[in-house]
Amino acid sequence: SDGNHSTTNNGRYFVSEHNNHRIQVFDENMNHQMFIGSGEGSQQSQLRGPQGVAVSEEGRLAVCDLNNIRIQIFDVNNDGRFVSIIKLDSQPYCVTMEEGTGRLFVSLQSNQIGIV
Repeated sequence: SDGNHSTTNNGRYFVSEHNNHRIQVFDENMNHQMFIGSGEGSQQSQLRGPQGVAVSEEGRLAVCDLNNIRIQIFDVNNDGRFVSIIKLDSQPYCVTMEEGTGRLFVSLQSNQIGIV
């Protein structure tokens, strides 16, 4: 399935699975560690077509929840637990996280860049 990936400073890989509505986490040897996301839907921790992902040094994972028009934040150092939702005005495709501040820069379907 299509998707994007990002890595943390400790070598974990985070792969978004757009059509499976989840994030897969692998260690540095590409051994599967866990899934993030509790299936397709619009409730917290559910995803609908995840796209870009970004991970902070502190273990915060930002996921572009494309078809729910939001970013979801998970704690990858705590079994991928849900942290928060950031609602948007347009579908998010790519995200990057500024180290130190945790500020997110999001590429939106409306051809704009959102800063949250």
